[in-house]
Amino acid sequence: LTDLIAMGFGFQIVADSEHVLLTRLSPDGRTMESTTVNPTSILTGNAPNIALRPGDRVIVPEGREYRQNYRVEIEGEVVRPGQYPITKNMTRLSEVIREAGSFTADANIRGATLMRARVSPLELPDEIEREQLLSMRASLGDQDSAYYLTETALRIKGEVVSVDFHKLFVEGDSTQDVILRTFDRIIVPAKRRTVYVFGQVISPGHIGYQEGERVAFYIAKAGGYTKDARTGDVKVIKGNTRAWLDPGETTIEDGDYIWVPKDQYYPFSYYINVYAQVAGIIGAAATVALLIRTIR
Repeated sequence: LTDLIAMGFGFQIVADSEHVLLTRLSPDGRTMESTTVNPTSILTGNAPNIALRPGDRVIVPEGREYRQNYRVEIEGEVVRPGQYPITKNMTRLSEVIREAGSFTADANIRGATLMRARVSPLELPDEIEREQLLSMRASLGDQDSAYYLTETALRIKGEVVSVDFHKLFVEGDSTQDVILRTFDRIIVPAKRRTVYVFGQVISPGHIGYQEGERVAFYIAKAGGYTKDARTGDVKVIKGNTRAWLDPGETTIEDGDYIWVPKDQYYPFSYYINVYAQVAGIIGAAATVALLIRTIR
């Protein structure tokens, strides 16, 4: 074996020289034996050499390289934004924030997010398209399908990691200190100190943020509802995730949006058409009931 290695001018630098596969066919060529050998031990005299036979095959695999360019990116209100190297399955969120010099005085820590790539930015476009096609296999109705595909398109661009930056960095909750993965993006927005109210209010625009205040406070500051406002369907749109929530499902935070939809008005002909359809259904039901009664 050592002669064969010498004839090949030794191992390449990337070779796994401790796990070499030696395969040997039987004389009739119908069976094969496979053995893993360690040429490094043979070359150092710690294992006996191996005499090769005609037809033997020696396969030297490539050693796995663990020193890859694992990295994350920090954007926004930290002292030193940019890319930072991490160690696979070991580096935590707090470590990277510390390397970046921590948050600036203007950082909106409650609004910070950690985004995780579903498909690596280095992947070929075909891989991204494949992920999109796999996500279209669900059997849903038209409305649900359209909504699902929208959410899937956003998810492929980046999945939100469930972590509360305020609990971790202000309250000291270490359970929020997640392990980072390569290509993660940490986004720390600046404090806006406003809540944006728009839709069917008298004076849409930015309203000064007041901690603890609810939707009614900001609606009043925006001049109140217009006569066309659909007040029962007001939504709070979170500034960091853009999730649409009912006012009772969340508290208003700096940078959030409040949306007041418009009430739907239909022409008189629309109601005439609806009444006609209802009357037709009632008439058909009455006819069926009369036929059943007659048969009895």
